[in-house]
Amino acid sequence: MIYAFFRLSLACIVCVCIIPVALVGVLLRRVAPRVGLLVTGWIMHRWARLLCFVMGIHVTITGPKPPRPAFLAPNHVSYLDIVTVGALCEGLFVSKAAIRNWPGLGHLARLGGTIFIERERRRDTHRVAGEAERVLGLGARMMVFLEGRAGPGDIVRPFRSPLLQAPAQLGVPCVPVAIRYTLPERPEADTREVVAWHDHSPLHVHMWELACSGRIDVEARILPPREDTDRKRLAAVLEADVRAALTAMQGGASPAVADSDARETTSADQSPAR
Repeated sequence: MIYAFFRLSLACIVCVCIIPVALVGVLLRRVAPRVGLLVTGWIMHRWARLLCFVMGIHVTITGPKPPRPAFLAPNHVSYLDIVTVGALCEGLFVSKAAIRNWPGLGHLARLGGTIFIERERRRDTHRVAGEAERVLGLGARMMVFLEGRAGPGDIVRPFRSPLLQAPAQLGVPCVPVAIRYTLPERPEADTREVVAWHDHSPLHVHMWELACSGRIDVEARILPPREDTDRKRLAAVLEADVRAALTAMQGGASPAVADSDARETTSADQSPAR
């Protein structure tokens, strides 16, 4: 428990200290949008790597670094994905609107250039697609969880296609990313209950239980880019790529399909400054 408290305290310090640095990106986005987006992505990438370090999250990356611009499409397991995917490379996120109101984290997400979406409103999807076109057109990377909501981690929900309209029109590479979590210090623990956050338990309770779990290993596979002018075909291909990679990462046990609608190996704890 003492170690968990120490980890969370350090994480809070990191999040507070990044705020004045992130403000630089906010100012640059107003006067020089392209430079501001790139600087913001760089700042939040460093923040994610440092947060992984203090939280004991070890990220092993395989596959080439995504080009720029690029549209990253990872599977979605937990709010922890924001940190682990953010540690892969520089880029901006699209997240659900509810995160905007999370204490502390919502403010940091806004500073980091996150684009918020109300998925239940179709008109808002069109707005975000326009924002995505602008960001990609300026040469930045975007990271979008096309499943729409987090799952237990052993399934891949259908990828939704509307937000792929921008990369499909612009001819921007779409990079599927497969993520898998393990708890080496608690091999008996079920990551579907410990890491995944899909049962609507209070956020602070889940974060405390996660901090008490010891080291968290993350395997992230960056797969070959895909391009297609048809967003629905593109969504289907990206979904299939992520599912196939996750199957291989799970040792051949194929992840279920939900019913609902070479880079060298690195470790985020090797150098917190990277």
